[in-house]
Amino acid sequence: MRRNTTSLICCGIALICTACSGSKSSNRDDGDNGAGSGVEHGGVVAEAIAVGAGFTDALANGMSGGTVRAATLAPACSGTIGETPNHRLVVSVASDLRIGATPTAGQLADLTIAVEGADGAWHCADDVNELNPEVTAHFEPGTYRVYVGSYDDESRHAYALSVAPGSPDGSDSGNAGQREVPTGPTPTTTSNGVYSGLRIPAETGPATITGTAGGTREARSLSTECVGHIAMAPDHVFEIAAAQQLRVRVTSDSDTTLVMQGPDNIFLCNDDFEQLNPGLDAQFAAGTWNVYVGTYAMGQYPDYQLTVSR
Repeated sequence: MRRNTTSLICCGIALICTACSGSKSSNRDDGDNGAGSGVEHGGVVAEAIAVGAGFTDALANGMSGGTVRAATLAPACSGTIGETPNHRLVVSVASDLRIGATPTAGQLADLTIAVEGADGAWHCADDVNELNPEVTAHFEPGTYRVYVGSYDDESRHAYALSVAPGSPDGSDSGNAGQREVPTGPTPTTTSNGVYSGLRIPAETGPATITGTAGGTREARSLSTECVGHIAMAPDHVFEIAAAQQLRVRVTSDSDTTLVMQGPDNIFLCNDDFEQLNPGLDAQFAAGTWNVYVGTYAMGQYPDYQLTVSR
């Protein structure tokens, strides 16, 4: 999804989605036989990964990419994938998991991940850790097909896949506590934006603001990487004093999306980071950022809470 490899990444960094169960299923016959069965992908047999009681972690290797556009299977997924999965994830005990892929052999590659459940629901990721994708989600028992794609059409790259416990809220499954949020100077609330704005200092502390999501404008009109329906004017305006890594989360009772427009027309967009709630973990450039909280479906205007922290 990147057009450069600097720490400030354009057009849809950390695009993470979980498509609803109504999403189009691939319905491919790839021979799901449970744990231990092989998957033929690009001439490489990939063993299934079993996740049960006491699971700690697992590693696997493979080649990314293929000829199938992931977006034809689930609209918010990206990259090109193979006709058959690279791996199978066989979950026997409900688990919060973190699934990530990184290129091997010293390659610089833009990878994507698409995970399909038996019910046709998809978990997709691109550019969570720089160019590397990572899906963090709750997995009910069942067999999941894991595809590792290439963002560039039909390119192939060797990669390492890691699966480990990890909760969508940022805490590890084995830890009772939530992720510790770094402290720092409290952002100042401003009147910029339809609802409110934030002046975010260097090494900022956390802040929370609220608003009403939705609008009549298609987010894709701003960037093709964005989804949902947003207002004509930004809901919030962030003034970021210094470049820094930030976590932005939206929580709502409805299916919401997030669009952030930064300096030099950079767009960071997300849908379904955690269930139906969008979020971003990204490096934000100093300057002014317009923030739009949209709804996936047109004509909905739910209330939401937006939090910012490091």
